[in-house]
Amino acid sequence: MVGVPPHEAQRLLAVATGRSRHELLVGGEVSSAEEQRYQDLVKQRLAGVPLQHLEGSVQFGPIEIRSDDRALVPRPETEHLWEEAVTALKEAGPGTVIVDLCTGSGNLALALKHTFPSAQKARRAPTTCTAMNMRLSTSTLERRASGV
Repeated sequence: MVGVPPHEAQRLLAVATGRSRHELLVGGEVSSAEEQRYQDLVKQRLAGVPLQHLEGSVQFGPIEIRSDDRALVPRPETEHLWEEAVTALKEAGPGTVIVDLCTGSGNLALALKHTFPSAQKARRAPTTCTAMNMRLSTSTLERRASGV
């Protein structure tokens, strides 16, 4: 379809069919329902809906987080911030407290929590991680992403 780059078309077809991009390369039939779903996804993408929202998730650092219209797609600058934070926290050592204020969808806090597993036990851990947000809709997305 005109206007959708080939790599995005492949990713949208994977969403529409529930198959991996590798499975699609091997072949197989696409049902009429899957074709209709694909066409709907392409229309949404052409209308400006972020690809990650249509896919329902996005990779951020070491984790995959849910993605929809309640939160922005993580920007490359935020991933760079995560990388810098990891470096600084490794140098800081035990007892460091991680606080992510205005956390949004929680991607930074969740990625740091994953990278520093001891931060999951806030009371007695050598490192603690706390995230706070003011918007209910993104807080709900954050809880879903973290399994809380």
